[in-house]
Amino acid sequence: MSDNSDNTVIDKVELPSEDRTGFWPELGSSLRQRTGTWIVATIFAILTIFSDNLAERIKSALNRADAREEKYAALSRQLSGYIYDCELIDEYLANGWTTRDAFVPIILDYNRDITDLRRNEYADRAILAKYWNKDRRNDFMAIMGEAQAIDSTIHSLNNELEQVNVLKTKDKVDPVLAKSTALEIHNQLANFKPQVETLLDKLE
Repeated sequence: MSDNSDNTVIDKVELPSEDRTGFWPELGSSLRQRTGTWIVATIFAILTIFSDNLAERIKSALNRADAREEKYAALSRQLSGYIYDCELIDEYLANGWTTRDAFVPIILDYNRDITDLRRNEYADRAILAKYWNKDRRNDFMAIMGEAQAIDSTIHSLNNELEQVNVLKTKDKVDPVLAKSTALEIHNQLANFKPQVETLLDKLE
């Protein structure tokens, strides 16, 4: 019996191995895709938040601008109406147009506008501080001080007006008193009107 152990050639059979040459590139590609998707999603989320905040800020700014414009218009009407009334009173007194029929309607218009101005004084102060600043509020307070001084001058005619309008014991306001009062109002308006114009210019 012959020994074939030396003559036998045993072929080495290579077992199929799992091919891993494409694993790492595929993993890297997958990670890159997922990272890219995450970055894009994050960017969109940030942009959405930013755009929402921006939209809210723009909306708030527009609302504030509308409110400022509305308050400016209301305050300018109040002050303009008051100045106009004072100018009419000044003119009527200076020219002696102080009979009951001529002067009383002017006084009634004045009383309505000064009441409106005084009634809204503290609200206007708060609005000026909120929508502008405290300096504008202080400017308005100075203006209201001047308005009250003019009002006191006009109120000095109350006794005369009572005799003309209520008691009817006089046909018109005393001409000397009327002229001196007109001069005082005229001088007060010379200070008052520039203050109002300056304030309104600052609010624009």
